Amino acid sequence: MTLVELLVVVAILGLLSVVVLPNLANPSDARKVREAARSVSGLVANVQSRAIGTRSGAGLWIEPLPNMVTDSQGVAHVVAIDLFAAQIPEPYAGEALNSVVTVDPVKPGRTVATLTFQNGFILPATLTSSSNMVIRFAGSPTSFRLLPFTGSPTTATMNLGRGQTPYNTAWPVTTSTGVAYEVLLAATKDPSVAVTLGDGMAIDLTWTHLGAVGPWGFAPSSPSPLQPSQVLYDSSGRPADVVLSGGLAEPMIEPVCLLVAPLEMIQEATCFTKAGAYWVAIDPRGGVPRVAEVNLLSGASLDAKNRPFDTAALILSQAYVRQSTFQEGR
Repeated sequence: MTLVELLVVVAILGLLSVVVLPNLANPSDARKVREAARSVSGLVANVQSRAIGTRSGAGLWIEPLPNMVTDSQGVAHVVAIDLFAAQIPEPYAGEALNSVVTVDPVKPGRTVATLTFQNGFILPATLTSSSNMVIRFAGSPTSFRLLPFTGSPTTATMNLGRGQTPYNTAWPVTTSTGVAYEVLLAATKDPSVAVTLGDGMAIDLTWTHLGAVGPWGFAPSSPSPLQPSQVLYDSSGRPADVVLSGGLAEPMIEPVCLLVAPLEMIQEATCFTKAGAYWVAIDPRGGVPRVAEVNLLSGASLDAKNRPFDTAALILSQAYVRQSTFQEGR
């Protein structure tokens, strides 16, 4: 081997080290975040299968950490490492076969009515204090929102968020004998079915895209570290409602995209500029979860604190998962 040949070999090895070694750096970290994203996806798929065939459905329960994480740019993030299945109780129809309710809308054209339950209505206060109870009358599929209460009578309202008005929705006509009813209760956490993200992985709820409200990073109100969020499936396995930070259940008309990333990246504010974060997306039409890497944003799509500049920029970061999950344009 001549000196020239030796120098050529050394140059080739140097070039290979420059190209290959960065891709081999910290392979275990890349594997950990992929496994974390797949664990979240697996729990979502489990929840969907549990919902199919039931009367009331099931849900995904996202439990935030009580302490927020502040990144290097001074931005506070709500994060979660614990996820559970959510149980939705069977509809409640009273304690007897002749349990009924009378409905008094006070006068025509009202969105609010007074309800008086008769012949046995016994539910614990922990259930009736929820703001996510709904009631159906006499087998009708139309549901009304029940306000939290401790006894009877109570108050029900039309679901204005679902487009119900006195012009397109009618209260049931009742007499003193009343009508049959079903109360649909709020979801509860099922600790027996859970996933805990370890190895420094977390879900950044501040940038999670949830339901009609959109991404919390641009929502009027921020996620709360004190209240869980839920994605609720109906008995057909379709995601029907989203509960944001313990608020009111809203119809799921937009995808849910959970941002899974190492805590280190959240603290460094590099989830959108450095490879290593993943989206776990739930299609609102089919409910099947998909996993894909975050599409890294250019400087033009980020603000001064390395955050997506607007909703369009955040959706751009979901380009890969949207291509695999949502059949846009059809």
